[in-house]
Amino acid sequence: VDTHLSGTESQRSGADHCIGKVRQFRAVRELCTDDVVEKVLAHPDFEASPDHAKRANAIPSPATFIIELSRVLRREGIQMKLYSPFPFNNRFGRVLDDFGRRAWDQLEKNSDAVVTEQTEINGGRGTSRLRTGPKAA
Repeated sequence: VDTHLSGTESQRSGADHCIGKVRQFRAVRELCTDDVVEKVLAHPDFEASPDHAKRANAIPSPATFIIELSRVLRREGIQMKLYSPFPFNNRFGRVLDDFGRRAWDQLEKNSDAVVTEQTEINGGRGTSRLRTGPKAA
């Protein structure tokens, strides 16, 4: 999760803020998976697909839903990105930045790790970046 925080907020509060957002996104993804996708996919005419917008019988997969929700929330200063060195076929060619690679290396060693970084982007705005494994946060 990349969220923008004022320069006066501490690294700790930035990390806590990010962890809270991760928990919220995970709850939404779980709800989407359990209460929407599984029910819809029980009907043979439907499927979950990253290109659901072009297909009348498709809904977004949970990961696609989170990516699209993040696009909407970006207007509120919240950015959520799903990172993996093994992206879906439609996202092939994406490369991890330095932080993404370092975080992935740490998460491979410890899937419960929470990896944080404070950076400045967009004209000096303070940003907390956080990567977690599937169970962390």
